[in-house]
Amino acid sequence: MHYDLVHKRVFAPIFITLCGLLPLGSVGAAAAETSSLAASAPAATLAAGLAEARKLAMAGDIAAAFSAYVALLREYPEDVTVNLELGRVAHKAGHNNHALLAYERVLGLAPNVASVRLEYAYLLRAMGRAEQAAEQLAAAKQLDPTLATDKLSQAVTNLERHLATLTTRGRVAAGLIYDSNMTMAPSNSHVQLGNFDIILEPQSREKDSLGSYLHATGEAAWRSSPDSPWWLVGDLGAYQRWYTESNPNRDLSYGRAAAGLRYTRDSVLAEVRLKSEMMLEHNKHSVSLYGTEFTLARAMTPTWHLIGRVGIDHRDDQRVKGRNGTYSFAALYSRLFFGEAGHSALLGLRGYTASTEVKRHEFTGFEPSANLNLKLPWRTELQFGLSWHAEKYRGPATVMEFHDRRDRQWRASVGAVKKLNDKLQLEAAWEYRDNHSNSDLYQYDQNMVVVGLAYTF
Repeated sequence: MHYDLVHKRVFAPIFITLCGLLPLGSVGAAAAETSSLAASAPAATLAAGLAEARKLAMAGDIAAAFSAYVALLREYPEDVTVNLELGRVAHKAGHNNHALLAYERVLGLAPNVASVRLEYAYLLRAMGRAEQAAEQLAAAKQLDPTLATDKLSQAVTNLERHLATLTTRGRVAAGLIYDSNMTMAPSNSHVQLGNFDIILEPQSREKDSLGSYLHATGEAAWRSSPDSPWWLVGDLGAYQRWYTESNPNRDLSYGRAAAGLRYTRDSVLAEVRLKSEMMLEHNKHSVSLYGTEFTLARAMTPTWHLIGRVGIDHRDDQRVKGRNGTYSFAALYSRLFFGEAGHSALLGLRGYTASTEVKRHEFTGFEPSANLNLKLPWRTELQFGLSWHAEKYRGPATVMEFHDRRDRQWRASVGAVKKLNDKLQLEAAWEYRDNHSNSDLYQYDQNMVVVGLAYTF
């Protein structure tokens, strides 16, 4: 199996998680929504005061931040942003009565903002006023029927993460697989390779199988103080796949470990990681690599973000030594959030190349892609993906052929996620690949269906 195909299937969630560290999506959109309601106070003075108060809060000096917001309140008592942020900081400082009054002022100025009522409900619940909290929650849902109750907990989690010096997260998933072509081989028993008509052995033809998988990833980040923009980061990952069909054996083991440095400030995230990865297929074919990956992301607006990624690594293929060499890629992605529910679209363009010991294994390629994530009621998400990639090799696929190998592949996918609670979710996905090649040996299509259960922490 092509190493890059396995890598993208297994470790795409790491990239998505990394992008999620920016102040993106519904949280940024909610901030923009409440900010637009602010009274027309002198912009420069108010902005400077808010910046100072936020800096104190980010530094962990909650008492000083509370005092700064109280001073701003005296100057701008009708400003929604001042009152809202005062309520949040007052609650953090344990001044719940002050927080209560601040939220009441916000609701008096902006009664129709569902996210504010959710925060108010959280405060009331923390103060033991369950009935009033339920009333505010019902009012928020009435204002926004698509509003999921986990939006508030996510916002609170993000705030705690901003103030933390150590953050950890992880994911464990397991489930069942159906693969229509686990060998990624042609369906025909005869292939034409150069001037030769070859009859393929049964194990080298298209073969379907049921299977199961286990996938786990974890990430940790640490910084010396709450106001430091520098983080030490690391991640671990493992994937295991078993097929019921054993001839040929296509069981797969995959692992990754990486560590590096991250810089975050305002709307910018920059990160570099050193990584080591290994794939072992049917206990015989192993591929190992070590290298570097770099990510730069910027929130251009609260709902539009640009993400750039560059990577280079050295790979050792123990079975096909000619594939040993240097592999690299560069990619640019544009991510857009839209709608009250926080839907998102991701457009990308990726280029990649390989310089190997044997010339005919060298290649260059590019891949445009598009992904759409729709958040539906009842804590359900639908995910759609479409991509096309072209690869040009510097030699024929086999020694019997005369033309340099050329591959073109379409990939389409549809997925659904049902959140059972804040940590547990059901997942189902279908993926189709159609690979066209000027070598009959690499002319194939493949359907894969995955159904599983995932736990996040």
